[in-house]
Amino acid sequence: MRVIIVYLVFLAIVCTGCSFTTAHNEVQEDTVKLTPVTGYFSKRNPYKLEVYSLDKRLFNRYFSPARVMGDSLPEIDFESQKVGAIIMPQTSYDTRIILNKAFVADSILHVEYSIHEVLEERSYKIIPARLFTYDADVPATHIQFEYGDHIIKKPIR
Repeated sequence: MRVIIVYLVFLAIVCTGCSFTTAHNEVQEDTVKLTPVTGYFSKRNPYKLEVYSLDKRLFNRYFSPARVMGDSLPEIDFESQKVGAIIMPQTSYDTRIILNKAFVADSILHVEYSIHEVLEERSYKIIPARLFTYDADVPATHIQFEYGDHIIKKPIR
């Protein structure tokens, strides 16, 4: 009988410890709205996928406006917005970079994205890029770009 009581007490302690550990390790995630930015093209032609957290100086260094008659160029307010970018190597396949989800956890802005490539080859080449903005008040010190197992972490500029 004593052995059963000791076993039950031991089991209760272990279960209590497990539930405390699980609750303690839960990460608070705060969803962040990303706004895609169009109307700019990349001045860079990387040989592999590159990601950036851009201030105004780097933005102007890496991107140029793609002016089209009748379209107004979107303005970025670098005081109230932060800018991120994903750039892929030049390709002759129609390629889209899709922003799936963004959230803050442990002072890191996690940006989950996917890449969709059409299998039919085009007669021209493009440099796939996805620019986006988010609120400058996001409580994060780093931005982490996540595509499956491919993860790149950068400090926020």
